[in-house]
Amino acid sequence: MIKKILNLKRLYKQLIVFFNDIIIVFFTTWLAFTIRLGSPHYPSEIETYVYFIAILSLTPFLFLFNIYKIIFRYGGIEAIRSIFFATICHSLLFLFILDYLGLYNVPRSLGIYQPVLFLIVATLNRSVIILIINYFNYYKQRNNILIYGADDVSYKTALSLTSTSQNKIYGFFDSNNNKSIGKKMLGVSIYSYNEIEKLINKFQINQIVLAKSELLRAEMRSVVD
Repeated sequence: MIKKILNLKRLYKQLIVFFNDIIIVFFTTWLAFTIRLGSPHYPSEIETYVYFIAILSLTPFLFLFNIYKIIFRYGGIEAIRSIFFATICHSLLFLFILDYLGLYNVPRSLGIYQPVLFLIVATLNRSVIILIINYFNYYKQRNNILIYGADDVSYKTALSLTSTSQNKIYGFFDSNNNKSIGKKMLGVSIYSYNEIEKLINKFQINQIVLAKSELLRAEMRSVVD
């Protein structure tokens, strides 16, 4: 699902982030009511209007401060600063609207509670999403390795490859007459040559390393094919 979202056109990704912010507005408005009134909020018909007023108050400033033009995963401090200024402007306008309308049973202080909560939740929300994206990209770029061979050269090669976290060795494989098949080396299994296609699909292998002390040219060509 993450892969599909990241591969979408920029406009669609911007829309997803926008609707994500709308959900945060609804949630933080409910949370502001709950905190201010001291009990879980069940909005009356008039109080329901406040939820939509909050959206109408905040949305123009999100676009004014170019929140959705910032590249999400590289936004960092710039994105947080833009959200902060958008929230400040929203708070002033929201507070003014609530005071002007004077809606029954709607505290004016909601114009402060809701924007502060939005700023906190939106910042945390973006931080978590960026962590997820970076985590996904790390695994996407990682080398998933199978090593052809199961001898001393294979062992030393595996040790060298595992010195960096970018490499992940999923197993060794060798000819069917190798007596080591079914055993383990460095904690990973030694498989039969006939299992290579299954292993590539199972572990999403993107790299095969030939590391065998005696490797015939015909044998190497067969593995490459």
